[in-house]
Amino acid sequence: MKCPDCGAAAAVVETLLGGYVKAKCWGHGTFTAMDVPAPMPIASRGVSRRSDPETSRLAAESVDPSGQHAALLSALSRIGEGSRRELSEASGLTEYQAGRRLSELERAGEIRWTGETRPGESGRMQRVWARRQEVTA
Repeated sequence: MKCPDCGAAAAVVETLLGGYVKAKCWGHGTFTAMDVPAPMPIASRGVSRRSDPETSRLAAESVDPSGQHAALLSALSRIGEGSRRELSEASGLTEYQAGRRLSELERAGEIRWTGETRPGESGRMQRVWARRQEVTA
C-alpha cells in the first residue's frame, strides 16, 4: 500500500468501517486513513429469487445495471448528495431503479450514507447518499 500524500510505502495498522484502513506512512511517519485497494465488484446483471416466476427471471437476466450505476454516480458527482427521490430525478431513473442500484453501490463501497435523512414524495424518510471520499485521520 502507498501513502496518498507522498507515495512512500505504508503499513496497515487497523481496519476501519466503510472500506478504509488506518495505515502508517514510512516516508513521513504519520497515520492516515486510506481506501482499501480492491473494492467489492458490482453485480453486472440483475438478480431474481429462485421462487420468482420465469418471467421475473428472464427480466432480471435482461437488465444491465452498469448504465444505471454510472447514471447515479454521475448524478452524485453533479449534485453532491441526495435521497433516492432526488437521485432518481437527477439521473433519469425511477425511484425503484435508483433504490436497487444505490444498495449495490453501497455494498461495492462506491457511495456512503451521510447519516442524514430527507422526506420522500410519500413523506417517509429516505437516506441521503454521497460518493465515498478519502477520510483523513
